[in-house]
Amino acid sequence: MPNERQQDIKEAGLKSRTAMAWLRDNHLPAEPICYTIAYEYLFTDNEKLKQSIDNCDLSQDNYREKLETIYENEIIGRHYSNLSMSGENINQYVSDALSLLVHSQENIEDIENTVSQVKSQLTQIKSDKSISPQKIEEQAEHITECTKAMSKQIHDATEDLHQIQENYVRKKEVATKDELTQILDPAGLITTLKEAFQHKENLPMSVIRIDIDQFKLFNDTNGKVMGDAVLKHLAKAFTNHLKGTDIVSRQEEDEFTIVLPATNLQDGVKVAEQLRKKVAAISLKKKGSLTPVKVSVSAGAAEFNGKGSFDMVFDKAKKALLRSKDLGRNCVNCES
Repeated sequence: MPNERQQDIKEAGLKSRTAMAWLRDNHLPAEPICYTIAYEYLFTDNEKLKQSIDNCDLSQDNYREKLETIYENEIIGRHYSNLSMSGENINQYVSDALSLLVHSQENIEDIENTVSQVKSQLTQIKSDKSISPQKIEEQAEHITECTKAMSKQIHDATEDLHQIQENYVRKKEVATKDELTQILDPAGLITTLKEAFQHKENLPMSVIRIDIDQFKLFNDTNGKVMGDAVLKHLAKAFTNHLKGTDIVSRQEEDEFTIVLPATNLQDGVKVAEQLRKKVAAISLKKKGSLTPVKVSVSAGAAEFNGKGSFDMVFDKAKKALLRSKDLGRNCVNCES
Protein backbone atom coordinates (compact mmCIF):
# COMPACT_ATOMS: atom_id res chain seq x y z
CA MET A 1 0.00 0.00 0.00
CA PRO A 2 1.48 3.44 -0.95
CA ASN A 3 2.75 5.63 1.90
CA GLU A 4 0.24 8.34 0.98
CA ARG A 5 -2.61 5.87 1.32
CA GLN A 6 -1.28 4.64 4.67
CA GLN A 7 -1.08 8.22 5.93
CA ASP A 8 -4.65 8.86 4.76
CA ILE A 9 -5.86 5.78 6.62
CA LYS A 10 -4.06 6.80 9.83
CA GLU A 11 -5.57 10.27 9.58
CA ALA A 12 -8.98 8.70 8.98
CA GLY A 13 -8.48 6.61 12.13
CA LEU A 14 -7.78 9.72 14.22
CA LYS A 15 -10.86 11.43 12.80
CA SER A 16 -12.89 8.31 13.43
CA ARG A 17 -11.95 8.30 17.12
CA THR A 18 -12.77 12.01 17.37
CA ALA A 19 -16.17 11.38 15.78
CA MET A 20 -16.79 8.54 18.23
CA ALA A 21 -15.94 10.87 21.12
CA TRP A 22 -18.38 13.46 19.74
CA LEU A 23 -21.11 10.82 19.68
CA ARG A 24 -20.33 9.85 23.26
CA ASP A 25 -20.37 13.47 24.44
CA ASN A 26 -23.76 13.98 22.80
CA HIS A 27 -25.11 10.65 24.13
CA LEU A 28 -25.68 9.31 20.62
CA PRO A 29 -25.31 5.66 19.56
CA ALA A 30 -22.36 4.61 17.37
CA GLU A 31 -24.63 3.82 14.44
CA PRO A 32 -23.77 4.45 10.76
CA ILE A 33 -26.05 7.47 10.29
CA CYS A 34 -24.99 9.09 13.58
CA TYR A 35 -21.32 8.40 12.82
CA THR A 36 -21.57 9.91 9.33
CA ILE A 37 -23.30 13.01 10.70
CA ALA A 38 -20.59 13.35 13.37
CA TYR A 39 -17.86 13.12 10.74
CA GLU A 40 -19.55 15.70 8.49
CA TYR A 41 -20.14 18.01 11.46
CA LEU A 42 -16.53 17.89 12.64
CA PHE A 43 -14.45 17.66 9.48
CA THR A 44 -16.32 19.18 6.50
CA ASP A 45 -17.59 22.59 5.42
CA ASN A 46 -21.20 21.39 5.36
CA GLU A 47 -22.55 24.52 7.04
CA LYS A 48 -26.21 23.61 6.52
CA LEU A 49 -25.70 20.35 8.36
CA LYS A 50 -23.87 22.09 11.20
CA GLN A 51 -26.66 24.62 11.55
CA SER A 52 -29.29 21.87 11.49
CA ILE A 53 -27.44 19.92 14.21
CA ASP A 54 -26.95 23.03 16.36
CA ASN A 55 -30.68 23.74 16.12
CA CYS A 56 -31.64 20.15 16.88
CA ASP A 57 -32.52 19.09 20.42
CA LEU A 58 -30.81 15.69 20.63
CA SER A 59 -32.29 15.04 24.06
CA GLN A 60 -35.81 14.58 22.67
CA ASP A 61 -37.26 11.11 22.10
CA ASN A 62 -37.64 11.66 18.35
CA TYR A 63 -33.97 12.57 17.80
CA ARG A 64 -33.54 9.57 15.47
CA GLU A 65 -36.14 10.90 13.05
CA LYS A 66 -34.51 14.32 13.09
CA LEU A 67 -31.05 12.88 12.44
CA GLU A 68 -32.35 10.73 9.59
CA THR A 69 -33.94 13.80 8.02
CA ILE A 70 -30.68 15.76 8.37
CA TYR A 71 -28.77 12.79 6.92
CA GLU A 72 -31.04 12.55 3.88
CA ASN A 73 -31.24 16.30 3.23
CA GLU A 74 -27.75 17.53 4.06
CA ILE A 75 -25.56 14.54 3.18
CA ILE A 76 -27.23 12.18 0.70
CA GLY A 77 -29.30 14.90 -0.93
CA ARG A 78 -26.49 17.43 -1.13
CA HIS A 79 -25.50 18.17 -4.74
CA TYR A 80 -21.89 19.10 -5.44
CA SER A 81 -21.44 21.52 -8.33
CA ASN A 82 -17.68 20.96 -8.58
CA LEU A 83 -17.36 17.89 -10.80
CA SER A 84 -13.75 17.30 -9.76
CA MET A 85 -14.95 16.14 -6.34
CA SER A 86 -16.23 12.92 -7.88
CA GLY A 87 -12.74 11.47 -8.25
CA GLU A 88 -12.30 10.34 -4.66
CA ASN A 89 -12.31 6.56 -4.30
CA ILE A 90 -14.35 6.43 -1.11
CA ASN A 91 -15.12 2.74 -1.39
CA GLN A 92 -11.42 1.83 -1.63
CA TYR A 93 -10.53 3.93 1.41
CA VAL A 94 -13.25 2.26 3.46
CA SER A 95 -12.03 -1.18 2.37
CA ASP A 96 -8.46 -0.31 3.42
CA ALA A 97 -9.72 0.98 6.76
CA LEU A 98 -11.59 -2.27 7.32
CA SER A 99 -8.43 -4.26 6.56
CA LEU A 100 -6.50 -2.14 9.06
CA LEU A 101 -9.12 -2.74 11.75
CA VAL A 102 -9.13 -6.49 11.15
CA HIS A 103 -5.33 -6.56 11.42
CA SER A 104 -5.48 -4.52 14.64
CA GLN A 105 -8.03 -6.90 16.10
CA GLU A 106 -5.74 -9.85 15.37
CA ASN A 107 -2.91 -8.07 17.22
CA ILE A 108 -5.14 -7.49 20.23
CA GLU A 109 -6.06 -11.18 20.27
CA ASP A 110 -2.33 -11.99 20.39
CA ILE A 111 -1.97 -9.64 23.37
CA GLU A 112 -4.85 -11.37 25.14
CA ASN A 113 -3.21 -14.77 24.62
CA THR A 114 0.11 -13.47 25.93
CA VAL A 115 -1.46 -12.00 29.05
CA SER A 116 -3.29 -15.28 29.70
CA GLN A 117 0.01 -17.15 29.54
CA VAL A 118 1.61 -14.68 31.96
CA LYS A 119 -1.26 -15.15 34.39
CA SER A 120 -0.79 -18.92 34.36
CA GLN A 121 2.93 -18.55 35.02
CA LEU A 122 2.35 -16.20 37.93
CA THR A 123 1.01 -19.05 40.03
CA GLN A 124 4.47 -20.62 39.90
CA ILE A 125 6.23 -17.68 41.54
CA LYS A 126 3.95 -17.04 44.50
CA SER A 127 6.59 -18.51 46.83
CA ASP A 128 9.05 -15.78 45.82
CA LYS A 129 8.69 -13.17 48.61
CA SER A 130 10.64 -10.50 46.72
CA ILE A 131 7.65 -9.74 44.47
CA SER A 132 3.96 -9.37 45.01
CA PRO A 133 2.22 -11.94 42.82
CA GLN A 134 -1.15 -10.65 43.92
CA LYS A 135 -0.30 -7.18 42.64
CA ILE A 136 0.99 -8.57 39.35
CA GLU A 137 -2.13 -10.71 38.95
CA GLU A 138 -4.31 -7.68 39.53
CA GLN A 139 -2.43 -5.72 36.91
CA ALA A 140 -2.60 -8.60 34.45
CA GLU A 141 -6.32 -8.94 35.08
CA HIS A 142 -6.72 -5.23 34.41
CA ILE A 143 -4.78 -5.54 31.13
CA THR A 144 -6.96 -8.45 30.09
CA GLU A 145 -10.13 -6.49 30.72
CA CYS A 146 -8.76 -3.48 28.80
CA THR A 147 -7.78 -5.56 25.79
CA LYS A 148 -11.19 -7.25 25.77
CA ALA A 149 -12.86 -3.85 25.83
CA MET A 150 -10.61 -2.64 23.00
CA SER A 151 -11.36 -5.75 21.01
CA LYS A 152 -15.09 -5.19 21.41
CA GLN A 153 -14.78 -1.54 20.36
CA ILE A 154 -12.85 -2.45 17.23
CA HIS A 155 -15.34 -5.20 16.44
CA ASP A 156 -18.23 -2.74 16.79
CA ALA A 157 -16.40 -0.13 14.71
CA THR A 158 -15.72 -2.73 12.02
CA GLU A 159 -19.41 -3.61 11.87
CA ASP A 160 -20.29 0.10 11.63
CA LEU A 161 -17.82 0.61 8.78
CA HIS A 162 -19.26 -2.38 6.94
CA GLN A 163 -22.72 -0.84 7.23
CA ILE A 164 -21.44 2.58 6.12
CA GLN A 165 -19.76 0.99 3.11
CA GLU A 166 -22.90 -0.92 2.14
CA ASN A 167 -25.05 2.17 2.68
CA TYR A 168 -22.70 4.27 0.54
CA VAL A 169 -22.87 1.77 -2.32
CA ARG A 170 -26.66 1.49 -2.04
CA LYS A 171 -27.19 5.25 -1.94
CA LYS A 172 -24.79 5.74 -4.85
CA GLU A 173 -26.79 3.27 -6.94
CA VAL A 174 -30.07 4.95 -6.01
CA ALA A 175 -28.66 8.41 -6.72
CA THR A 176 -27.72 7.66 -10.34
CA LYS A 177 -31.27 8.41 -11.46
CA ASP A 178 -33.71 11.15 -10.54
CA GLU A 179 -36.63 9.56 -8.71
CA LEU A 180 -39.34 11.64 -10.40
CA THR A 181 -38.22 11.71 -14.04
CA GLN A 182 -36.13 8.52 -14.13
CA ILE A 183 -33.36 10.27 -16.05
CA LEU A 184 -29.87 10.83 -14.64
CA ASP A 185 -29.49 13.02 -11.58
CA PRO A 186 -26.32 15.15 -10.95
CA ALA A 187 -24.40 12.18 -9.53
CA GLY A 188 -25.45 10.01 -12.47
CA LEU A 189 -24.38 12.75 -14.88
CA ILE A 190 -20.90 12.86 -13.35
CA THR A 191 -20.51 9.07 -13.54
CA THR A 192 -21.66 8.97 -17.18
CA LEU A 193 -19.42 11.89 -18.16
CA LYS A 194 -16.38 10.22 -16.62
CA GLU A 195 -17.00 7.23 -18.88
CA ALA A 196 -17.57 9.46 -21.93
CA PHE A 197 -14.30 11.33 -21.28
CA GLN A 198 -12.39 8.06 -21.73
CA HIS A 199 -13.09 8.08 -25.48
CA LYS A 200 -11.48 10.84 -27.57
CA GLU A 201 -13.96 10.27 -30.40
CA ASN A 202 -16.63 11.84 -28.15
CA LEU A 203 -14.95 15.25 -28.50
CA PRO A 204 -16.02 17.92 -29.01
CA MET A 205 -19.10 17.79 -26.79
CA SER A 206 -21.97 20.24 -26.72
CA VAL A 207 -23.35 21.09 -23.29
CA ILE A 208 -26.93 22.36 -23.16
CA ARG A 209 -28.60 23.67 -20.02
CA ILE A 210 -32.39 24.04 -20.23
CA ASP A 211 -34.66 25.73 -17.72
CA ILE A 212 -38.47 25.80 -17.65
CA ASP A 213 -39.63 29.41 -17.85
CA GLN A 214 -41.29 30.75 -14.70
CA PHE A 215 -41.77 27.27 -13.28
CA LYS A 216 -42.48 28.49 -9.74
CA LEU A 217 -45.36 30.61 -11.05
CA PHE A 218 -46.56 27.61 -13.04
CA ASN A 219 -46.59 25.45 -9.90
CA ASP A 220 -48.38 28.14 -7.90
CA THR A 221 -51.04 28.45 -10.61
CA ASN A 222 -51.53 24.80 -11.60
CA GLY A 223 -50.35 22.84 -8.55
CA LYS A 224 -47.32 20.67 -7.85
CA VAL A 225 -48.96 17.56 -9.32
CA MET A 226 -49.24 19.28 -12.68
CA GLY A 227 -45.71 20.62 -12.29
CA ASP A 228 -44.37 17.09 -11.71
CA ALA A 229 -46.29 15.91 -14.78
CA VAL A 230 -44.57 18.60 -16.87
CA LEU A 231 -41.13 17.59 -15.59
CA LYS A 232 -41.74 13.93 -16.43
CA HIS A 233 -43.19 14.80 -19.85
CA LEU A 234 -40.21 16.99 -20.76
CA ALA A 235 -37.70 14.37 -19.60
CA LYS A 236 -39.42 11.79 -21.80
CA ALA A 237 -39.59 14.20 -24.76
CA PHE A 238 -35.87 15.02 -24.51
CA THR A 239 -34.91 11.36 -24.23
CA ASN A 240 -37.06 10.31 -27.19
CA HIS A 241 -35.76 13.12 -29.40
CA LEU A 242 -32.05 12.57 -28.76
CA LYS A 243 -29.70 9.79 -29.79
CA GLY A 244 -28.93 6.88 -27.51
CA THR A 245 -25.40 8.16 -26.92
CA ASP A 246 -26.62 11.59 -25.79
CA ILE A 247 -26.74 12.26 -22.04
CA VAL A 248 -29.89 13.69 -20.43
CA SER A 249 -30.08 14.64 -16.74
CA ARG A 250 -32.18 16.66 -14.34
CA GLN A 251 -29.82 19.09 -12.68
CA GLU A 252 -32.10 21.03 -10.34
CA GLU A 253 -35.82 21.48 -9.65
CA ASP A 254 -36.71 22.72 -13.15
CA GLU A 255 -33.36 22.58 -14.94
CA PHE A 256 -32.08 19.90 -17.30
CA THR A 257 -28.57 19.31 -18.57
CA ILE A 258 -27.96 17.64 -21.91
CA VAL A 259 -24.52 16.60 -23.18
CA LEU A 260 -24.12 15.68 -26.85
CA PRO A 261 -20.93 13.68 -27.53
CA ALA A 262 -19.17 14.23 -30.87
CA THR A 263 -21.18 17.41 -31.46
CA ASN A 264 -19.73 20.89 -32.06
CA LEU A 265 -21.28 24.07 -30.74
CA GLN A 266 -23.07 24.97 -33.98
CA ASP A 267 -24.85 21.61 -34.13
CA GLY A 268 -25.49 21.73 -30.39
CA VAL A 269 -27.34 25.04 -30.76
CA LYS A 270 -29.46 23.47 -33.51
CA VAL A 271 -30.42 20.59 -31.21
CA ALA A 272 -31.22 23.01 -28.40
CA GLU A 273 -33.50 24.98 -30.75
CA GLN A 274 -35.25 21.76 -31.83
CA LEU A 275 -35.88 20.87 -28.20
CA ARG A 276 -37.18 24.38 -27.44
CA LYS A 277 -39.68 24.13 -30.32
CA LYS A 278 -40.68 20.63 -29.27
CA VAL A 279 -41.53 21.87 -25.77
CA ALA A 280 -43.45 24.86 -27.14
CA ALA A 281 -45.64 22.45 -29.13
CA ILE A 282 -46.56 20.34 -26.10
CA SER A 283 -50.08 20.70 -24.64
CA LEU A 284 -51.10 18.93 -21.46
CA LYS A 285 -54.61 18.51 -20.14
CA LYS A 286 -55.35 19.54 -16.60
CA LYS A 287 -58.06 17.64 -14.77
CA GLY A 288 -61.26 19.68 -14.57
CA SER A 289 -60.11 22.29 -17.12
CA LEU A 290 -60.75 22.64 -20.84
CA THR A 291 -57.78 24.95 -21.34
CA PRO A 292 -54.58 23.08 -22.27
CA VAL A 293 -51.49 23.68 -20.17
CA LYS A 294 -48.37 24.86 -22.01
CA VAL A 295 -44.84 25.74 -20.98
CA SER A 296 -41.75 27.14 -22.65
CA VAL A 297 -38.04 26.72 -21.96
CA SER A 298 -34.90 28.80 -22.20
CA ALA A 299 -31.58 27.20 -23.16
CA GLY A 300 -27.86 27.92 -23.14
CA ALA A 301 -25.18 25.99 -24.99
CA ALA A 302 -21.39 25.74 -24.83
CA GLU A 303 -18.71 23.46 -26.29
CA PHE A 304 -16.17 21.25 -24.49
CA ASN A 305 -13.20 20.34 -26.68
CA GLY A 306 -11.23 18.42 -24.09
CA LYS A 307 -9.00 21.33 -23.11
CA GLY A 308 -9.35 23.07 -19.78
CA SER A 309 -11.98 22.28 -17.18
CA PHE A 310 -15.39 20.84 -17.95
CA ASP A 311 -16.66 22.85 -14.99
CA MET A 312 -15.83 26.06 -16.86
CA VAL A 313 -17.79 24.91 -19.90
CA PHE A 314 -20.65 23.87 -17.62
CA ASP A 315 -20.67 27.42 -16.21
CA LYS A 316 -20.51 28.92 -19.72
CA ALA A 317 -23.67 27.04 -20.66
CA LYS A 318 -25.30 28.37 -17.48
CA LYS A 319 -24.36 31.95 -18.39
CA ALA A 320 -25.79 31.45 -21.88
CA LEU A 321 -28.99 30.15 -20.28
CA LEU A 322 -29.23 33.24 -18.06
CA ARG A 323 -28.77 35.42 -21.13
CA SER A 324 -31.72 33.67 -22.77
CA LYS A 325 -33.82 34.50 -19.72
CA ASP A 326 -32.66 38.13 -19.78
CA LEU A 327 -33.63 38.40 -23.46
CA GLY A 328 -37.24 37.45 -22.77
CA ARG A 329 -37.09 33.65 -22.32
CA ASN A 330 -38.21 30.93 -24.77
CA CYS A 331 -34.97 31.21 -26.77
CA VAL A 332 -31.47 29.72 -27.14
CA ASN A 333 -28.09 31.40 -26.66
CA CYS A 334 -24.53 30.10 -26.72
CA GLU A 335 -21.10 30.69 -25.21
CA SER A 336 -18.08 29.75 -27.35
